[in-house]
Amino acid sequence: MTQNRSLDKLVKQEVCFVESLIELMPGYLINVTEDYQKLSESIVKKDVIGVQQVVHRVRGSAISYGFSVIDTIMDNIQILSQDDNFKLMDEQAAGLKQYLKNIKKALEDRGE
Repeated sequence: MTQNRSLDKLVKQEVCFVESLIELMPGYLINVTEDYQKLSESIVKKDVIGVQQVVHRVRGSAISYGFSVIDTIMDNIQILSQDDNFKLMDEQAAGLKQYLKNIKKALEDRGE
């Protein structure tokens, strides 16, 4: 229960962009959305290695683009993967999906 509350609070944080990278955001959003799909598939298949590979890739790009929320969600999933806790990994992945929607909306609001 506390985990969900923390995730809800995390996902509701305002989206902030690194201005020098704003032109790259649409491509980043496409890539990380594809990674989300791969992550979801790996969770459904209970493929821990697949989960960890996606987490590693997404964390690296999230940090580069200044998305600490995505980095935190990926860190949570990494920790959960060590215990094969697929139920909570799935909840975290749902939080990622929502935050990606928030990024898309923030870009649209900016006219990007």
